[in-house]
Amino acid sequence: MGRDILDTAGHRRILRWAEPLFVRSVSGSKRSGLTYLARSTQKAEITRLEDLATRNPQVSPSEIQALKQTRDETLAALVSPRVRLDALRLIWRV
Repeated sequence: MGRDILDTAGHRRILRWAEPLFVRSVSGSKRSGLTYLARSTQKAEITRLEDLATRNPQVSPSEIQALKQTRDETLAALVSPRVRLDALRLIWRV
């Protein structure tokens, strides 16, 4: 027994099995809490950067836009979570 216990097909089977469990465990309230936290944290950072841009010409509009894009991507990812194999704990009992 070693690293060859799970082949690629085995990984896919585990992910197909685990994903519905994961999605169910991330309830609506948890998901909305995470969304609120991400939105408020990133909004504060965008506001801070926009304020700084009024005083410092080194802060470029593209930097602010990149931060807004990151915020949008983060919020989109929180809407549809998915399981990653490296984030899944597998307990093997013999």
